[in-house]
Amino acid sequence: MKIKSSLNWELGIGILEDNVFGQCPKPQELPFADRRREPRISMSLPIRYRSQARPGPNWLAAQSIDISRNGVRLALEQPIKVGNRIELDVKLPETDGTIRMEGIIVWANPSSNGKDITECGVAFQNLRKLTQKEKIIYFMADKICSLAHRHATDLVATPANSLDEIKEAYELVYREYLARGYCEANPSKMHYNAHCMFPDSRVFTLRRDGRLLGTLSLIPDSPCGIPLEHLFPQEVARLRRPGRRIAEVSLLALNGEYFKKKTFSLTDFQKLTGSFRLFKVMFDYARFEARVTDIVIGMHPKHEELYRYLSFETIGPTKSYSNACGKPALPMWMDIPRNISTVSLKHGAGYYFLKDVITQDILARQFRWNTEAVRDLLLRRPPLWNMMPIAGWQYLKHCYPGLHSTKPQTPTHGSKT
Repeated sequence: MKIKSSLNWELGIGILEDNVFGQCPKPQELPFADRRREPRISMSLPIRYRSQARPGPNWLAAQSIDISRNGVRLALEQPIKVGNRIELDVKLPETDGTIRMEGIIVWANPSSNGKDITECGVAFQNLRKLTQKEKIIYFMADKICSLAHRHATDLVATPANSLDEIKEAYELVYREYLARGYCEANPSKMHYNAHCMFPDSRVFTLRRDGRLLGTLSLIPDSPCGIPLEHLFPQEVARLRRPGRRIAEVSLLALNGEYFKKKTFSLTDFQKLTGSFRLFKVMFDYARFEARVTDIVIGMHPKHEELYRYLSFETIGPTKSYSNACGKPALPMWMDIPRNISTVSLKHGAGYYFLKDVITQDILARQFRWNTEAVRDLLLRRPPLWNMMPIAGWQYLKHCYPGLHSTKPQTPTHGSKT
């Protein structure tokens, strides 16, 4: 085997479980032991490297064998010691320049594939410090779109079509938000708000073999606005124009027991695949059933690059969001008609989200709110009645005339929303 001196795309790479870190003698004693199992994905990354122990101007050629979001397995023409820190120079397709990152050698052995060849595992030091980080995120996200498309039958995303499914989704939101400090404990062990019960609001679920893996909600505009408007009133008001309809994406949650917490979520292949499946069904529903033209979302600023990849734009400053226990929220917006007219359908997000449309019979199979369902959820969380603005309460009574006119009082033991 001869290591080629130029960056090239001739060697196909598979991301294989344990192949990057699998030769470590005692992985349980290493700080990256929890990173060892990675989902499979196929990509080619030509790589050059230079050792920080022997700094110099010349880069040395390497061939990558396996790669994961946390590390890479390389074939080198020179021996190298475990513990050495190296710089990596990676060329992504259809991009100018290269991506620079740092790593540490965690194992090194003679290769069985060629004389004088060393194979080694490199653990990435910190993906958050990548130069041109946005480019590698877009490259990874393109691969995620491809993966999500291929595994469309494994992860099933649909509108929730019963009140029981909606309650199960709100229970998942509660568990995940409570664990991350985005909501406070409440006796119902569900997390939702009054806007969720307006007639046009919809819940979407992600399942595999019947198991609930994720959920998100779409809350179209109403006489009471959208939840994010409480924090960003001017930003949302500017989006209201003749012939347009806005909606908020809210209550996104993924099952933490299935999607284990990762060190760098933007390159977590499994989690993003699940998220993209949810966004796909929501996006098609918004366009073809709800006739939404503008989508807004508030998310943690650390995810801004990912949402930019999905054609969202920042429309305001980061603020502390009281509805999320003071966590930071960045408002972003997507102009759906403009997105459709400008995004390429040949690859990536355009191909995945726009080329094929979920069938109308699936999109129309949805639970429609009624008086009994709304009364049920309001009674499970009495504080919602007292926290609801007068306009919200009047709108609910207008939509569901059968609701009792007398609101129950908040329990004296002080349960919170």
